[in-house]
Amino acid sequence: MENASKALIIAGAILLAIVLISLGLVVVQRTRNTIGNANVDQQEITSFNNQFESYIGANKTASQVISLAQAVQASNVSEQSNGTKRYIEFKSNATLNGTADGTTSKAATPPAVPIGSVSQLSSAVRYTITIQYDKATGYVCAVAYK
Repeated sequence: MENASKALIIAGAILLAIVLISLGLVVVQRTRNTIGNANVDQQEITSFNNQFESYIGANKTASQVISLAQAVQASNVSEQSNGTKRYIEFKSNATLNGTADGTTSKAATPPAVPIGSVSQLSSAVRYTITIQYDKATGYVCAVAYK
């Protein structure tokens, strides 16, 4: 009887160890998935922002401003059609810096990009292009030239 009692205690301890190891494996697997998703999100943000960040700076030509306006317009159309709605506001005669609350990027329809007026910029003038980021998501939410 004493041996049977010890055998039951050992069996219970083994069962408890198996349950704890299984629980540990589940936690590790979920943590890996979360970390993997975070890396994918950061890569997506970087990829999205890179298409506009190459325009940042002073001493930019009118054709670079026009190209930026076309890139913003194409992005807004794409974002509307795929349903993500990360719209970018295009501002003239303005300087942006830092982050914003992202209200433009959450609009129901994309803001208008004045391609017509941008295409009439003087090629003799140099422009400064700035970008603003949505502080909640990290995506570009506005670009401006001055």
